[in-house]
Amino acid sequence: MTDTLNIDKAMLQVDCPELNEWMQRIAPEQLSIMFAQEYLDNPLSAFAHTLLRIDSKASAADPSQIHHAVALNYTVGGNPKDNFVVYAIKSMTGRYDNLIEIDPYPARLAKYLQEDERDAWTYQLDLTPAEVQQIMLHVWETKDLKLPYYFTTDNCASEILRLIDVVRPQQHLLSQLPYAVIPSDVVQLLDDEAYLPAPTIPLLIALYAKRS
Repeated sequence: MTDTLNIDKAMLQVDCPELNEWMQRIAPEQLSIMFAQEYLDNPLSAFAHTLLRIDSKASAADPSQIHHAVALNYTVGGNPKDNFVVYAIKSMTGRYDNLIEIDPYPARLAKYLQEDERDAWTYQLDLTPAEVQQIMLHVWETKDLKLPYYFTTDNCASEILRLIDVVRPQQHLLSQLPYAVIPSDVVQLLDDEAYLPAPTIPLLIALYAKRS
């Protein structure tokens, strides 16, 4: 866009110490999608769940350094005091905010594997380092926005497609699932579009062994 408008890119660069500290702390090098199977004990996870794993250079190079990875999780910012019916209605109709959580990845993964006893798979996304950086800059810009959460269209899975569309808008990934965005359909779409290599399973085997 800057090339089309003939704008000097140097004029658009503004130093932001807070952003610099955030990027240095997360140190994004590689992105993966984590898919957790369906969880019927929680109706909002009845169709499974997806989140992004953000790897630093250390965790990308060595699976044993997973403590250097963080999880980017989009979820519903619901009111736990609401009963199930109210909670479900508000989640379907955009009455709750879309909450962005950035947490240590091992703790997030352990919740699914150990607390919920759900299977999970991690797939590295075929993105360039520059695209990873741009996606994280977009996350910085949007992470504090109060956007509505919709259970079927603006959820954990749709936000991952939206982030990829930021750096590869020509593929229109999100618009390819116009009616309902289900985590399993998102993984299948990313596989169809050649974003996913084989799943990363050695780490899961190690965590299962530790859990048992």
